[in-house]
Amino acid sequence: MNQPTLNRRLALQSFGLPLASSMLTPLAALAQNTLPVEQVKIVCGFPVGGTADTTSRRVGDKLAGSAYSRNAAMVENKTGAGGRIAIEAVKNATPDGSTLLLSAYSMLLIYPHIYRSLSYDPFKDFAPVSIASVLSHGLAVGPMVPASVKNVKDFLAWCKANPDRANYGSPAAGSTPHFLGPCSV
Repeated sequence: MNQPTLNRRLALQSFGLPLASSMLTPLAALAQNTLPVEQVKIVCGFPVGGTADTTSRRVGDKLAGSAYSRNAAMVENKTGAGGRIAIEAVKNATPDGSTLLLSAYSMLLIYPHIYRSLSYDPFKDFAPVSIASVLSHGLAVGPMVPASVKNVKDFLAWCKANPDRANYGSPAAGSTPHFLGPCSV
């Protein structure tokens, strides 16, 4: 009987999904923390009002009075560099367990493979704490796309026929949506 081999796709399916939008804390904090902490700070690498920010605030509210924290968490949005600024801030935080990171899995599992130099090692510098949410991706088209386009197959055909008019947006270079755009055209 053949043993299954671990490839990148299987690794992302097996390990990536549980890390999707997970809360992470510096590893050193796990050994030094005395629970509950007085005030938790959740660092979010996305702008105020977005899905990640809203998720951070809902998780922070749930921490109040829990075994982890006496008070609701404070959310600090540190946007830029595709989330790497937020990750760096948490990595450099006092390792007492009071600073958590809400991050998409792409910043931890994809970035190490596409950026030559990162200031963090996702496997040595952080430890997963919990899944905060699982997100799906959607496809929406604008009014420049003709009404005759009814499904993804039609849309891809239109994109190939109109490369000068076809474009897409993504939240960050190296993010999952960034790779989904050009892969589909």
